[in-house]
Amino acid sequence: MNTIKLTTLDAAHRQLALAVRLFFNDGDPVCVHTLVCAAREIYEKTLKEACKQRMFDLIEQTNPDRSDTQLWNILNNNRNFFKHPKSGTLEFSDEDNDCMLLIASFDCMELCGNSCPSEADAFLIWMKATSTLFRVNGRLPRETEADQILHDLDARYPGLRDAHRTEKKRFGRSLFPDGCLVIIPPMS
Repeated sequence: MNTIKLTTLDAAHRQLALAVRLFFNDGDPVCVHTLVCAAREIYEKTLKEACKQRMFDLIEQTNPDRSDTQLWNILNNNRNFFKHPKSGTLEFSDEDNDCMLLIASFDCMELCGNSCPSEADAFLIWMKATSTLFRVNGRLPRETEADQILHDLDARYPGLRDAHRTEKKRFGRSLFPDGCLVIIPPMS
């Protein structure tokens, strides 16, 4: 019998990496959600214990009218439905995974820096290249280094932000030819 020895952080990295790969390959969205939420919880709790900033802290700051409990209930609603026996049904979409993958990838980066799984990097690149969340007044500002990166991604992949989700995911898969992460060279 083969056994492996790992930490909870190792487990979180494996869960996040597999969730990202399943996501880009249109795997079962419930499985993606379950995996990414398990990883997210490990990253969040570890960051809190280390007194480091979590994505949840940013969520709290931008939602001062809601209590911690309300915010956690919103974030964990789908996860809890999949994890705990309940009656009734839940409407769930693959797009519900975007937020959880973003939170887990962000928290992973905050906690582990360069030792994060490459899939976390790939998801953050994908999110920046495809999401309109990073626009201000419908346009990308050019005031900071991060904004310059976003502008460069828009220049490199014109129309990707407004493309159909299938096309956006095809771009995400292109970051992993033959199962390896492709490092996108900077624009010259």
